[in-house]
Amino acid sequence: RSFSESMSSLRPGKPWGTKLSSAGLVYCHLGTQVLAQLLAQPEDSPTVTALYDQLYEDLVQEIDAIDNGVALGEGQPCRALSTTLSARVGRLNPRWNDPHPDPQVG
Repeated sequence: RSFSESMSSLRPGKPWGTKLSSAGLVYCHLGTQVLAQLLAQPEDSPTVTALYDQLYEDLVQEIDAIDNGVALGEGQPCRALSTTLSARVGRLNPRWNDPHPDPQVG
């Protein structure tokens, strides 16, 4: 309960102050390594840095906020809610009316 680290507290220079969830903490520490390996580029490359920031901004930060009970805010939302985690997982399932669903394809 006393954990209150955010991306900006662990990675100075990053603007996000949302308290990290376990997913955000793992992403904070290992995200650049994974992306660099997938892209076959150095961790400090501009591409890896840009993708790391964009993924946090559009996906992981939302998971952090939901996990920590951060409200969207009253009036002007403090973050954009582009979808829900349940909807994202649901898109991995085959369509209900697919005559030949392939469980390996979502």
